[in-house]
Amino acid sequence: MNGRSLFARFVLFQLIGIVILLTISLIVIHALRMRTESKLKYELAGQAKNIIDIYISSLEKSLENIINSYAEWTKLYRKTVKNDVRWLKETMGTDIQINSQFASYGIIGKNGQIIFGKDVILTKSERKKLLQKIKKHFKISSKIKHPLVFFCTKNGKYFLVAAAPLSSDTGVVLSYITMFFAKDISHISSTIHRFNHFLSGRCSSTKVTALYVKPLLNIDEQPIGYIAVEASNAFYTFVSRLSGITYYFIAGVLAYFLFTVAGLYIFRKTVFNAYQGMLECLTQIGITGSTTCRHIDRLSKRSDELGEIARKLKEITERIKDSIVRDPLTRLFNRRYCRESLSMALEWAKRYDKPLSIGMIDIDNFKRVNDTYGHLVGDQVLICLAHRLKRVLRRSDYLCRVGGEEFVFVMPETDLDTAFKVAERLRNAIETYVCETTSGGVKITISIGIATSTKDDTYETLIVRADRALYMAKRMGKNRVCTIRE
Repeated sequence: MNGRSLFARFVLFQLIGIVILLTISLIVIHALRMRTESKLKYELAGQAKNIIDIYISSLEKSLENIINSYAEWTKLYRKTVKNDVRWLKETMGTDIQINSQFASYGIIGKNGQIIFGKDVILTKSERKKLLQKIKKHFKISSKIKHPLVFFCTKNGKYFLVAAAPLSSDTGVVLSYITMFFAKDISHISSTIHRFNHFLSGRCSSTKVTALYVKPLLNIDEQPIGYIAVEASNAFYTFVSRLSGITYYFIAGVLAYFLFTVAGLYIFRKTVFNAYQGMLECLTQIGITGSTTCRHIDRLSKRSDELGEIARKLKEITERIKDSIVRDPLTRLFNRRYCRESLSMALEWAKRYDKPLSIGMIDIDNFKRVNDTYGHLVGDQVLICLAHRLKRVLRRSDYLCRVGGEEFVFVMPETDLDTAFKVAERLRNAIETYVCETTSGGVKITISIGIATSTKDDTYETLIVRADRALYMAKRMGKNRVCTIRE
């Protein structure tokens, strides 16, 4: 065996070793690329689902708030039954909040006719189907829990519609006469149209990739369109870069792994940058959520001992938080929570240019109750009042006890006129209510001061203005609602 044959065998063994290393490297890189791509798709699909769900939920909440303000109103029911169209026009037609936020709204009679409305988008057949759904989901004298929500389309536009039967101030159904509000979601119509074509097979030649697709169900619970979040260009850039990384890895093997560390660093950096880029693209949609214990929430999802500890810590944290922000007597939020939450709500209102109103409540002649029946009965009256106020308040509002017989309720996205209506409903509900105590029934009344925030307001200034309005209500004879416009 001469030197040439030894050299040939050496070269052959080297070539075989390099081929084996290259083959293993290619298999590993391909598996890693597929796994990374699949994992990113899965994580982004989950975030896309949350984004769409939060977006639809925010629209439904806005509709539910306005439904609670108008449909749950005894006076509106009486005026509608009397066919007082003039009053309806003066009340709803001039309401800046509903006319600016909703593309269509109206009141539908028992036979499907429009009693009053603006730019009604529902056809006669859709109105009849809506009334059938209303009769099926709501019973006379029952409480309204949630309005009926569905999608509809007209003239190429898509709308989210909420409807509920007219009811009393406390949410008890009085009639099958139905009120509806529709919110225009045409700002995402291009995405809707594109995915309608894609899902119906008319766009087969175009590459369309969706991380998550949500159907828009009409009154018949049939899809009339789809909302979807697509994979961004950063995702495809990331996949193409993975192919380039393959060649870098092969070069590293041919150089006896001298550049392996550099290649792995480039791979890691590329994956991280692409992943961050995709998250920023999703964040730009404008719908984000945050938690105060994000790290604990992430650890609590683990199935090992660390996850068990995190879950217990999370439970303890929630208990401590509840004891800090709750009033021990009424179980309402306390003054500390009122200050923190109202300060945050004010910042949110200023940032997004939204109205924010608060109401300050004081029990009229409460000292007389304590002097007549004793402090034990006084505490029972406070508990009874808290329960009654919570039942009458809208779901979007929250109530805090800030003093002995003083309460504050916060109304996000509510202007002064709407806040006055809400406060008047509270005052009337307490005036007609009897608190049951160990000493028998006790009747009380309340006075309310209303204030709406301005761009220069702080927690203190807004509270002071509401307190001044409350003082006006007391001076004018109590058992009334007063507002201050500034």
